[in-house]
Amino acid sequence: MSKIFISHAVADKKLATLLVDFLKEAIGVPTDEIFCSSVAENGIPLGENFNDYMKSRIEAPALVILLMTPSYLESKFCLMELGATWSRSLDRLPIVVKPVAFDEVTRTLGLVQAWDISDQNGLVKLRDKIRHSAISLENRSDSTWDHKREAWRRNLPRILRNSPKSRLVSVAALEEANATVEQANAELQDARAGSARMEAEVVSLKHELVQTRQRLDALLTDVEGVVKDGRRPTFVILEPDSKIATDIHLLLMTNDYVCVGLAGDGAEALVVGERTRPDFLITEVALQSGPTQGLHIARHFQQQWGTVPIFHTRYPERLLTNERPFPAYLVTKPYNATKLILELKKALSEKEKSTAEHDSR
Repeated sequence: MSKIFISHAVADKKLATLLVDFLKEAIGVPTDEIFCSSVAENGIPLGENFNDYMKSRIEAPALVILLMTPSYLESKFCLMELGATWSRSLDRLPIVVKPVAFDEVTRTLGLVQAWDISDQNGLVKLRDKIRHSAISLENRSDSTWDHKREAWRRNLPRILRNSPKSRLVSVAALEEANATVEQANAELQDARAGSARMEAEVVSLKHELVQTRQRLDALLTDVEGVVKDGRRPTFVILEPDSKIATDIHLLLMTNDYVCVGLAGDGAEALVVGERTRPDFLITEVALQSGPTQGLHIARHFQQQWGTVPIFHTRYPERLLTNERPFPAYLVTKPYNATKLILELKKALSEKEKSTAEHDSR
């Protein structure tokens, strides 16, 4: 299995190719020790299932290099790779490409040191990190290193200039558009209060207002992907089996749900719950601290924060007690993505219906 996994967006193929060439030619990483799906000789063999092969490659590499570009953060598949890297605690090197900020690394991976790709000194640190990993390197002379580093310096700016830009609109741009509309409305009201001599100006202002509203509509459409995160329900996963927890986490991400925390025991879950106050808790009934400890944790979540529990368990019979919270949902193990997602959608639908009925009273 390849020891270096290059996690990147398809749109960043040229940047990924530059990185792979540098790893091989400048540092001496053998070709078969690098997996990069966009580079033919380092990618997926003919006849292999894409999803299964990608999943097998990220099981246990020695190092995951993440090319965190705007296209990367907009790709659901890349975010799945990011989630797998985090959940498996794999050694990783985030490479930040502007306008992506360093706080995106902190928000997704925690306090991990990252490299700004425009910093030439990062190439030396990259070589040092790989040299200290469990990878046998081919010999490269100092003159080869200097030559390849100079080639990197020449080629990188051109590739970055031609890289795809973010399709998302910033909150600042939306606020500026709102301010423009408000200003145009104020000017329109002033014009209407004027004399007949101002009618021509009023017509002009009306035309400007129509154009401004059209621009605002376009901005609102583009920014929908940004603002909708604030309305999506949130989930906490309490699961002692790390593989099942990872599978559930990836399932939530694939279906555009928000996972705000993972926990392996009750104490950890309580800390996550206090911090996030989630809408839903996906939990096993039996935990290391007790055969029905998951049930007690679920009751606490529901009493404290109104969290709806979804029991994903091998022991459904342990729910036959007066202590079972209501409402609650049940999916029996072994893990089945189809059964679980159907129950999640049922829980979401009934919670939305209950909220709507409550608001209408």
